[in-house]
Formats: sequence, C-alpha cells, structure tokens
Amino acid sequence: MRRHKGFTLLELTTCIIIASVLAASGSFYFKGALGNARKALLQDTAHTFKQDLALIELLESSDHRQPNSAVFDEHPLKFTHHRLQSSSTNIQNLLEISPQDWNIQPGADHSILLTPRGTSHPESCYIKYAEIPGKTTHSRVQLPASIRC
Repeated sequence: MRRHKGFTLLELTTCIIIASVLAASGSFYFKGALGNARKALLQDTAHTFKQDLALIELLESSDHRQPNSAVFDEHPLKFTHHRLQSSSTNIQNLLEISPQDWNIQPGADHSILLTPRGTSHPESCYIKYAEIPGKTTHSRVQLPASIRC
C-alpha cells in the first residue's frame, strides 16, 4: 500500500480552529492589558498634576515672585488670582505632555479635559482641571468616579 505524505483535511481544520481560539483569547487579554495601562497612566498623571500644581501655586503666591506668572522646569506658566489659568499651553508645560499623546480640550466653566489618545471610552477616561477660586488643589484636579479606558 502507498503512503501519502501530508495532512488530512481533518487535521488541518483542527489546527486552524486551535490557532483561532488561541489568537482570540490572546487579543482579549491584550485589549484588557492596554486598558489597564491607560488607566494607570491616567491615575499617575492626575497624581503628578496635583503635586506639581500645589508646588507652583505655592511658588507663585510667594512675595518675591512676579504676580500672575511663574516658571516651572523652564516653562512659563500664567495665573489668575494665584490659580493656574486653564489653558492647554499651561497644562502641556506643567505636565510636559504632548498633544500627540493627549487630547487637550477646553471644557465648560474655565476647565480643561485631558484624554489619552486612542482610548475607546473618552467619556470615562479623562482628567479634568477646573480653575475654581477657593477650592483646594485636589478638588480642582478630578478623575471620573469609574475609570474605564
């Protein structure tokens, strides 16, 4: 009897099905890991924002500084009543972020929304900075209650 070299149709179909299942489960894991990385980036950036904001507002309010301006890491910043003005330039200079990586949009009531580019849920993956007199630094930099990136 002659032996044929190669695979049967059943063997090829089984291999394709197994490869498809592995690829699908791998892409699901990768998508979840990417969302978790964006969430961590958002939380870390908000924390840095709060710390930097508290520092520069303390520096700006000191007696020997020029009013309504400060320099932070060689970047000029503008203030109104000892509060950082909510402008995209101020936010970019303070956080040293790039518009290629972040959407920076003006919001209502003198606020700025920062959203990482590429997020699938921009309505729940953002940092909001509001220029509100009398509020503490931590209450002016806000994250959504439920972050989903």
